[in-house]
Amino acid sequence: MANPLSSTVNVVVRIVGGSAINPSLTFDVTCGVTCVNTVGGVNFTPGLTPVSIAAGAKTSFSFNQPISSSFANQKVTFTATLYWATGTLYTRGNPRSGSFAVVP
Repeated sequence: MANPLSSTVNVVVRIVGGSAINPSLTFDVTCGVTCVNTVGGVNFTPGLTPVSIAAGAKTSFSFNQPISSSFANQKVTFTATLYWATGTLYTRGNPRSGSFAVVP
């Protein structure tokens, strides 16, 4: 990620997904330094610790989130959306979608 702004920006990624086989298996997490279950949208989720990117800087970050064993042998589809803020409220970026298989 690159921050083209003249001030520091805080970023988090919201990942919403579910099983393509069993629609009752879903997840909705928002990740920065750590991942937390999303509650009422990114701006209303307590416990978020965003990743800060200095003005004009570039960075990358990674995170992991354990997935329930209920997802074993499932194809999972997801949408990840970057959210950024220079103050207290996050602005939604463009989402990206994908899928993966959970193999025990």
